[in-house]
Amino acid sequence: AVHRTMAAASVALLACSTAAVLAHKVMGHHRHLVSNHSKWGLAAYVLAAYQMQGGLTRPPAAVRGAPSSVERGRWWVAHAVGGAGALATGWVSALLALVRSVERDERGARVGLWLVVVCASGLALGTALVEARAYARTRQRGSSPHLGGGRAGMTALSNSEDFEIESGCEAQPATHAQ
Repeated sequence: AVHRTMAAASVALLACSTAAVLAHKVMGHHRHLVSNHSKWGLAAYVLAAYQMQGGLTRPPAAVRGAPSSVERGRWWVAHAVGGAGALATGWVSALLALVRSVERDERGARVGLWLVVVCASGLALGTALVEARAYARTRQRGSSPHLGGGRAGMTALSNSEDFEIESGCEAQPATHAQ
């Protein structure tokens, strides 16, 4: 639910920022990619596009009880880092724009600046709490669902009916006496 909410909010914010960029371009207020705000904004757009592509092309999840694949673990790490980067660059770009508005003493800029600071702080705290809770749950189960299984993966392999682990670190076909 948190992930879907974040994804929906990011699409809405991306649409709003696109409208703002186009409005400023049409009004002829400034050239693009000359200020730190516009450069951070471009970075946010690139990372947001990366996130959308990553969300659409994610590897399939493992069957319940089975360890995740290494590919899925790598995707999860890249998606998490990309998401954090998109959020961070977007917030920095917004803060740079608001600071500039405050310097120009534009109407409502100070309220907007504090609103962004409060929202960013709440979002960061909420995300940290959700991630910490998910991490604690995976530690209780004894494995990481994202990074290839851990102890649960070894247990699944050692309990396999087709292979047994020998002391020489090689998997040998099991010989079952029946």
